[in-house]
Amino acid sequence: MIEHLYTLYPNLIKVPAHTVSLDERYIWFSMNKEWIGIPAQELTDREALLLSSLLDKLEPEPDQLTTREQMWQKWMEDEVVPDKATIPTSFRFVFFSLKEEVNPSTFQEAVEGVFPTSMPILWDNRSQGIIVEEIHHEDQEPVSYEDIVNILMSDFYMKLYLYVSPFYYQDATEISSHAKWQRMCFQTMLQYEPKPVTTYKESIPYLHVDPFTAEQSRTIRNSLLLPVMDDPELIRTVRVFIESQSNATLAAKRLYMHRNSLQYRIDKFIERTGIDIKQFHGALCAYLAILHETKLSNDG
Repeated sequence: MIEHLYTLYPNLIKVPAHTVSLDERYIWFSMNKEWIGIPAQELTDREALLLSSLLDKLEPEPDQLTTREQMWQKWMEDEVVPDKATIPTSFRFVFFSLKEEVNPSTFQEAVEGVFPTSMPILWDNRSQGIIVEEIHHEDQEPVSYEDIVNILMSDFYMKLYLYVSPFYYQDATEISSHAKWQRMCFQTMLQYEPKPVTTYKESIPYLHVDPFTAEQSRTIRNSLLLPVMDDPELIRTVRVFIESQSNATLAAKRLYMHRNSLQYRIDKFIERTGIDIKQFHGALCAYLAILHETKLSNDG
């Protein structure tokens, strides 16, 4: 049927179902888990009525964006150069991704219930979007996302991933480029099964690993980790140790093991690979090799 509709309406467009905002210049219908739009000027009332009897007609939702959200949307899409007087003292982008689709209004209410102040929220679709954390005065405390992510997950009974950018300070001309760069970091991190809260600094190593081809990643991994590839638990232990700033006490606590057991595993890794992860250079090489292994595992 879709081919026949394309013949009748060559300017027909398709979007994923449950797209948050529908272009009001089109008449929208639901079809095969997708939404199709036909330019209103190409569709007569009789044709619209006929299609409505065959397909579920959709109505565009009214614009739910606040004035502030509309401003941020224009700034991030580089449609308007912001007036410095309208920009907060500092700001950062918090990208979010839910495992399932939610009602934007319900999510907004939950966010407002745990955040100290109202913040702009811009949706990409019904499971992903951006929260703009604005700081308007010096005594305003930044939000601790580690403290609130579990509350939000319990509200929706599903996993929630947050990616937190660094703060930017009244940078009026670079908002669009900052947003695009941070979105790319966020999308990269989603590929690597991130923690509930991931920061920009934590994304940097992944950005260095991601561009490599599978063959290149495999070469790097095998050149450094081949002697321990038969022991994934040892590799996991080393990763947690390095991510704990090589603090054996902290790593042992995170791994729920005795410090002496951790030390034994570290020594075992060093002996089998020849990489001294107690030294900065060795830890860096091992960690990047482990990220290449993670990438290969995620790629299947």
